Amino acid sequence: MELYRISGINKLQKYYFGQYFSKENEVFRDRLINELAIYYQNIKRQLRFAQLDDSSLGFNSRVALFNIKGLITLHQKTDSKYVQIYRIFQKEASEVRKINHKTLILNFTASKQLRHQIINSANSIHVSLSFSAVNMPIEYFSYLAKILYAKATGRSVKREWRERLFDFEENIKPIAPEPVNVSDSSQARGQYFDLLQIFQRINQEYFQNQFNLPSLRWSKRLNRYRLGAYNRQRNEIVISKILDQKNVPVFVIEGILYHEMLHIIHPIARNNGRLIIHGTDFQKDEKKFKFHRQYINWLKHDFFELVKKQKRRKFII
Repeated sequence: MELYRISGINKLQKYYFGQYFSKENEVFRDRLINELAIYYQNIKRQLRFAQLDDSSLGFNSRVALFNIKGLITLHQKTDSKYVQIYRIFQKEASEVRKINHKTLILNFTASKQLRHQIINSANSIHVSLSFSAVNMPIEYFSYLAKILYAKATGRSVKREWRERLFDFEENIKPIAPEPVNVSDSSQARGQYFDLLQIFQRINQEYFQNQFNLPSLRWSKRLNRYRLGAYNRQRNEIVISKILDQKNVPVFVIEGILYHEMLHIIHPIARNNGRLIIHGTDFQKDEKKFKFHRQYINWLKHDFFELVKKQKRRKFII
């Protein structure tokens, strides 16, 4: 199904959120929300005319439209999922002396994973939540608020909060982002390395072809901090484009891809409230890669020289 994107909606959302929360003048806020409500109604009218609904929108447009509706309902004091979550974070903020008088700014981001962020500044507390969690039960956001506020104020996070949050995330399926076309091999083909060929080679040599083909692609940016990532929700493996160079040994690409494939076999587990990402079994299997020692040594030593060269060439990372 083709997904439709609303041109300029992300910039517009950021502008109105910035203006609304930076001004305390109610007359100004009323005018701002009236403008935003007219825009929102026009968008909904256009969707109805085209016989579409919110699910027909691209992920970024859907998130921005949700935020816009949320801000309107917050100002008009009507009910919405955004308002319910906002009130939870507002209530939890009143429990924390350091931040209970600050302006709460809450928005959802088009994150494909359940990653949330809180920024504690001089006059405001800015909470960015992954839209993938929006259909979680309200109780989930209560525990999430406790954890984020504890981190923002330097307090300890109770084990019970982490355990309850983990239970929700394990047992309730979050919103799926836009589907990935796993048959598109063009994104796996770099300038020097083809991830599809490497995946097939590793799958046969180490895993007896037990893996179905996930989505494989090079990252859009030259990320030097995260060289590989596996997204279970999207069934996608991404390798940093910074490694797609002729002076990078092929065993390095193989090692990182092998590592990410192990995450498919060994999902994140929990032990006494702690998340186990690279457990004992994972580490044992990782050492079965025949170039494991060379691959680790290259990352520890040669990779830094590679990064220095990228900086000199003024690449955007």
